[in-house]
Amino acid sequence: MPEPSAPPTAPFNPVLPALGVLVSLACGLVPGFVVPQFAATFAAFGADLPGPTRLLLDCPWLLCALPALTVSVWALAPPRRRDLIAGLFGIGAGLAGLAATLVALYLPILQLSATV
Repeated sequence: MPEPSAPPTAPFNPVLPALGVLVSLACGLVPGFVVPQFAATFAAFGADLPGPTRLLLDCPWLLCALPALTVSVWALAPPRRRDLIAGLFGIGAGLAGLAATLVALYLPILQLSATV
């Protein structure tokens, strides 16, 4: 009796996972360079900062975990779609993290302009 054949596996395509890791890595490193420049500006305001801004100032390294999460998603995803899933996750998480960073940095400025 012949053995059942294993389902075909998709060949490894490193482009999408690498792109996902690079985008998420860039997003993880941006706060480390940008946040210190905004910290002096926020100190000059003398006002209470919103929660997202305080979190970003206290933990600018928080988004550095995105590349590791992208690799984890690649490792845990189904083999036939893992390259696509990890790439899309890394790109999406990186862009969402960048958007959240921008909102957290500009929220106090927008709040101050509303009171002036």
